[in-house]
Amino acid sequence: MKPVLLLTILFAGFAGQTEDKTQEEGQTMTTLSDQTLEPQLGENITLPCQVPSNANIKAVNWTKPDLGSQNVFFYRDGQPDTDNQHQSFENRVQLDNEPKGGNLSLVLKNVSSSDYGRYECSFKESKGEGIITSQPICIVILKEPGRPMLVICVVVVVVVVGGGVFGYVKMRKRCTEKNSDLTVSYTPEAWTTKQDLALTS
Repeated sequence: MKPVLLLTILFAGFAGQTEDKTQEEGQTMTTLSDQTLEPQLGENITLPCQVPSNANIKAVNWTKPDLGSQNVFFYRDGQPDTDNQHQSFENRVQLDNEPKGGNLSLVLKNVSSSDYGRYECSFKESKGEGIITSQPICIVILKEPGRPMLVICVVVVVVVVGGGVFGYVKMRKRCTEKNSDLTVSYTPEAWTTKQDLALTS
């Protein structure tokens, strides 16, 4: 077997072992995800968050930094804990599913303008005899949706048409004023005087 071919086979085998090891470790590792959503007012929206399916979740905490020490949603001991929940989220949030299979997604109902902003999800995991509290594992940003293109087009058309009409009216007014300055009016007295002057000369 040629040396180059042998090295290629060995390298491929090593790479495969490395990838398998990374995938195995990935089942116990958590990675930060960052997503931006643009929900409409009054809409129900799901804030996604997924952690490894084998994680032994003991508590889930969804927070919004601008709320200070209060939380959006806190789940522990198999049920929601509303003791420190911000009042604006009462009866409007729930987990998409109990923390099974690593699904920590949060459902937010009836989105209001005050709901826009940054959301962070962290959790507590049981490992051996200890409890590990994670850093924010999922970050979801709710952004106010932009205006539909149809509305923008209508506004542009209105502005253009309105400007054209205004310009036309203004120009017509100027022409009328100039024409009035050129108008000559003759009175009978003035006409008689001119005739007399012509006969006298």
